[in-house]
Amino acid sequence: MFQVLVADDEEIEIRALEMMIRHDFPEEVEIVPGAKNGLELIAGIQKYQPDIVIADINMPGMNGIEALELIRAKYPRMKILISTAYSDFDYIRRALKLGAVDYLLKPVDRETFQKTFSALLARTGQERFEEDAERKIRRDVGEMQSIAGNEFLSSLLLGDVTENSFNHYLRSLPHPYHGTVVMMVQTSHDGTGGFSNMRKGLQKTISGILSQYCSVIGKSYRNDLYFLIFLPDEMDDARWLRYLKDLAELVSKKLKDYPVRLEFSFSRKGKTVQEIELCLEECRLALSQQEPENLHFYRDPENRDSEELPVETRQHIQAILKNEGKDEPEKLSGHLQQAILYMRQNYAQDLSLEDVAAQADISSFYLSRLFRQELRCTFVEELTQIRIRQAMQLMKQSRLSMREIAVLTGYRNVTYFYKVFRKSVGAGAGEVRELLRSGMENKMDSKG
Repeated sequence: MFQVLVADDEEIEIRALEMMIRHDFPEEVEIVPGAKNGLELIAGIQKYQPDIVIADINMPGMNGIEALELIRAKYPRMKILISTAYSDFDYIRRALKLGAVDYLLKPVDRETFQKTFSALLARTGQERFEEDAERKIRRDVGEMQSIAGNEFLSSLLLGDVTENSFNHYLRSLPHPYHGTVVMMVQTSHDGTGGFSNMRKGLQKTISGILSQYCSVIGKSYRNDLYFLIFLPDEMDDARWLRYLKDLAELVSKKLKDYPVRLEFSFSRKGKTVQEIELCLEECRLALSQQEPENLHFYRDPENRDSEELPVETRQHIQAILKNEGKDEPEKLSGHLQQAILYMRQNYAQDLSLEDVAAQADISSFYLSRLFRQELRCTFVEELTQIRIRQAMQLMKQSRLSMREIAVLTGYRNVTYFYKVFRKSVGAGAGEVRELLRSGMENKMDSKG
């Protein structure tokens, strides 16, 4: 139902129009109190905000033209139908240019009014339908985007993200895709159960702050918060970094009174699924840097001196690549030699101690003892060393994504691969890959 306000300096004209409306459009229109001058018209519009106004051009206090200018400025979607006894069409044209949708010439006959008002109702109804449809679309798109975003971020954190889930989310973005960055928030808290709800509330708060400036999805995962921030437009690296810093400072300022200390870390920009997977590791690398501020930005190892890695870590990387400290299979006992050769040929498979023992034709208990006696390590430690060494060779010699390298070296979960790599090597996979590509080994050899 539409609300209509009639304004005319003649009371009888108001009542005549209202009577025609009630008689011919009883189910479609509700009439609100009329106005006898321009000032009453403005007051009535402010109070009732009707869908349609029928106003005389010539009224005391403030004429219809002056009132129309004010109405259009504040209520651009309100429909104004002017009525006039003048035959000066230049005057009418002025009203139409100011936003009136049609006009009636007095005296208004019923047939003309029915035709004009019916057309106006149809137009108003269509626009309302379109507005309602647009609101519904925005609501549904928002819900779909939220669902797709949560599914995508969950699969990313679990190391099981696919191109399909990524593309599904991109289709729900309200703007073209220009890339994304991962923001990780770590909280300094003892991790007790009472903090779980607080962390979820914090995730919603940060998402709400960021959503005013960009598309974002957030999730509380274990003891940390993760956010994917999507670029609002195309930016070069310098502008993107400035944009991130502004966002970080904004969030920090709004949360300065939060009861726990928050540490923010940002990855570099990524566009593909593989690059975004690497962004997770970059966030952790950035957060591990001991800096005085609570804002951490991943620094590209290619732009840093490799001396920043501890000497022991660099030496350990070189030792893994050259397999130093390990006897070659031919120097080991026959059964262990068979086991090692099989592991080096099948490291990409889901190997177990029992599988390898069967290939060496011995019991798993005996094979485990041989590993400890001759190699001074466990079966799992040796398999991990083989896989990590192969992963580093692939990092150095190929342009494969981290996900592809993880799968090729026996890790179906890329997040788990990152954890194992850091524990084994003492540095993150992304950092080591960039250092290997920049010729770290040559630098180390030349120093020796």
